[in-house]
Amino acid sequence: VLRFVLSPEAKDLRPLLVSWLSTGADLLLRDRARKALALAPSLAPRLPLLGALPLPPAPPVFVPGLGLIGLQAAVDLLAPPLDAEEGVYLQSLIELAGGVLGVPAAQLDAPDASLLFGLFANPGDQTRELAAALQAVAGDAESGAAAAAVAADVADAVAGALAARAGVPVDTLFPLRAPVLARVRAQLPTPAQSPAGSMMSFEEAADGNVESGADARPAAAAAAAAAAAGAGQRPQGREQQGEAKGQPRQVAMRELSVTSSMEETEVVEVPARR
Repeated sequence: VLRFVLSPEAKDLRPLLVSWLSTGADLLLRDRARKALALAPSLAPRLPLLGALPLPPAPPVFVPGLGLIGLQAAVDLLAPPLDAEEGVYLQSLIELAGGVLGVPAAQLDAPDASLLFGLFANPGDQTRELAAALQAVAGDAESGAAAAAVAADVADAVAGALAARAGVPVDTLFPLRAPVLARVRAQLPTPAQSPAGSMMSFEEAADGNVESGADARPAAAAAAAAAAAGAGQRPQGREQQGEAKGQPRQVAMRELSVTSSMEETEVVEVPARR
């Protein structure tokens, strides 16, 4: 399925794939950012008999195009809470990812270091199949280029969504966006173009003669010589009129009669006719 999605036959499905992936990535980033901010107070150091120490207020953060704003305000602006429909959609994506990786969806909903270590240290059968599919895609130049293009479009779509919430241009919020995308897309292979010397005329294609480069030059020269010889053997209209008026014209010609056999080939020279 992954190879088909990244194949040229599924090129028309790429916008739908980019929209689906960018929406899921945006929902996941918003959900994880808000959960991380909610867990910040529980990470305060604890002392014996005293409990958790009060945390100092979080310093303001710099948002390009907006200046310094509070941390909570920045999270509310760039990662607003998910509504009920968005929460259901994100949960369905998490369950789908759990089914692909072969792990319970609850573990992906609250991942920890041990889960990630277990996925890499002791991968299941489904995880191995997914890794093999990703290696096959990375090994194929065409599929790898398509995957890189899709990843670049997804990142660009997510950046555009964040900039739209902040109310600033996307290049202002992410100053490195344009050069990074240009560098990624410049490394993608371009479709091969046919050189000009390899194109043949319609007459050559109709005759079934497929010759190019230096091999076509002797054939073209021989064809031109044969055409010139044929034109020289055919008398022009004025020459025919001169002969009809009694002005004979001697045309020196030499005819070759070729007699071929299985054993030898004999060339006999015949005197020219008047």
